[in-house]
Amino acid sequence: NFTTIPGEDLERFDIVFQENQTLTNQELELNNMLIYNYNEYDKLYIEGLDEDIEILKISNILGQAVKTYHNLENSKAKNGIDISYLSSGIYIVNVESGSKKESKKIIVD
Repeated sequence: NFTTIPGEDLERFDIVFQENQTLTNQELELNNMLIYNYNEYDKLYIEGLDEDIEILKISNILGQAVKTYHNLENSKAKNGIDISYLSSGIYIVNVESGSKKESKKIIVD
């Protein structure tokens, strides 16, 4: 049961004014990186980067690093990185380039 006493309560609510803030998709703008693979060609493609890739790490589903690349040229990533050494399974691709970081799951047949 809830019972209240009738009357006025002038201290129950406050009106607070704040500066207007615009909604943004800042994270979305930073992470416009596209990571995908073509099993037919055994290639991994990374697009949407302005800088070279500092670290590219491919890990298996258990989190064990399978292959790590350092200072990989952007053009090589756009043209495709050979992944023919990967056996069939699910892998996680982690890419770091400047302020951009992205992780993507890929399936290798």
